[in-house]
Amino acid sequence: MAETIKGINIKLSLDGQDLDNELKSINKELREQQRDLRAINTNLRYDSSNLDLWKKKQSQLNEVIDQTKKRLETQQKQLEQARLGLKLGTTSEAEFRKLQRNVTYNEADLKRLNNELEKTKDKVKDLGNLKFDNLAKVGSTLTRSLTAPILGAVAALTAFASKGVDTADSIGNTAKRLRMSAESLQEWNHVARMSGVETASLEKAFEKVNNIVADIALGDVKGFAGVFHALGISMDEIDGKDTSEAFEVIRNALEKVEDESLRAALANHLFGDKIGSDLLPMLSQEETAIKDLRKEAQELGIVTNEQIDAVGGYKDSLDKLKQSTTALSVEVAEVMIPAMQGVVNILKAYYSSL
Repeated sequence: MAETIKGINIKLSLDGQDLDNELKSINKELREQQRDLRAINTNLRYDSSNLDLWKKKQSQLNEVIDQTKKRLETQQKQLEQARLGLKLGTTSEAEFRKLQRNVTYNEADLKRLNNELEKTKDKVKDLGNLKFDNLAKVGSTLTRSLTAPILGAVAALTAFASKGVDTADSIGNTAKRLRMSAESLQEWNHVARMSGVETASLEKAFEKVNNIVADIALGDVKGFAGVFHALGISMDEIDGKDTSEAFEVIRNALEKVEDESLRAALANHLFGDKIGSDLLPMLSQEETAIKDLRKEAQELGIVTNEQIDAVGGYKDSLDKLKQSTTALSVEVAEVMIPAMQGVVNILKAYYSSL
């Protein structure tokens, strides 16, 4: 019997070495593919309406996803071997848990990549229909006689701008209500979407964190002091922070909880019933992965606080322009055209964030 177990141990060891070598090869190729993807994202940061770049990103994402699937399959084989090794006493509990975490992280990464691919496909489709450059040139050939085509372009732009401008308004209002910047809100929403988490659930968590920050300021911490103690969070780490900063501290602490069930229970206690469970894909990701996703949101393009503050002025200008008729003078048109072009700039940033 001892010989049989010894033989199994030797076989497991040999297989484990093969899988380790296979995983190293996969990771090496994956790092190169991810480097190419980051380069594409960097270029998109400066040219977010470039359709060819988005198509290139779509192709690169497919390659990264295929390689990530290979890595997941190899990790799952390692986990199966470790499970048997655990029974035979050749694998420690700590080693087994580490392999489990690797599989969980990779599954979350694969889900994020697939979500990003879907967003990229939508972006390619949208950019195929949008004609930003033509819109930006409205009025550039304005003559002293205002013609029907100019008025038609104004009507088209007004209709097109409504959704983007209204959405920018919505982002600004939500950010103010949650006591965080518009940029931070969009970054976290991107993290949620790439993690497969509903932004509605994230918003509920933000509301709870906002209340926690307020309670700490008032000295009323009984409701969550025990959870903070379990997570190793001091009240000073939260006091005075905005909602985004406080959420980041709490999320990073929750990520370090190895037991997923305990992590969900602590998160539910802090954020409300079931919300913690809904956020698990976000709470399970390493801090570096979260930072990369937030940076990625900036590179893809987000609507800034400054642009949102300017929305009101653009909406007023568009309303005045829309109310005008064929009697509109050239002088008024010349005043409105810069506002129209400003709306186009906002729309570019907005559609880049989708």
